[in-house]
Amino acid sequence: MNDTFKSPTTLSEPMIPADITLEEIKWFRNQLSPAVRQSCWLLVLTSVFVSCHHGPESIIHLYNLALSKSTSSTTTEAELASISRSIQRQIQEVLVKASVIFGIPQSLDTIFPLLTHIRTNSPPTHLLSATDFSRSSLLQSPISSLTTPAHETLRKIYKHNLDDILSNKMSNNMQDLKFLTL
Repeated sequence: MNDTFKSPTTLSEPMIPADITLEEIKWFRNQLSPAVRQSCWLLVLTSVFVSCHHGPESIIHLYNLALSKSTSSTTTEAELASISRSIQRQIQEVLVKASVIFGIPQSLDTIFPLLTHIRTNSPPTHLLSATDFSRSSLLQSPISSLTTPAHETLRKIYKHNLDDILSNKMSNNMQDLKFLTL
């Protein structure tokens, strides 16, 4: 037999990495410089995990960790709602700005579990509302005016679930991300 032609080796399936745990997120946070750990760790870790395709599994841990770091046993319900919305604004801003790196689908895949979690476990006052639309000054008419041309394009991609994405999953809770999507 000719040694030049060897039988092909069988390649094994690549291992799928395990989900990111809360303990791992805390470990990553502790590895950041003190300045970053104090001021913008949520922004950094959100962008890192989303760009590494771990956004959907890590976002609830990140949100809950940020919430626990920002509250105490004496935090009132009104303060908790305000803090929750502030954290969501930060996460939304990362997903809007960094979508040029990891794409809009990654942003959407990341935000849906968080919105579901907040809607399930918190009062509606904890969610961002239509008034939390920082880019509203960029529009001369309401965001709904974008829907016709945007729907036509997006239906080519999200044929089976565009209405569910815009009406149910996003609703009025992430207007900046909705604006970017449309």
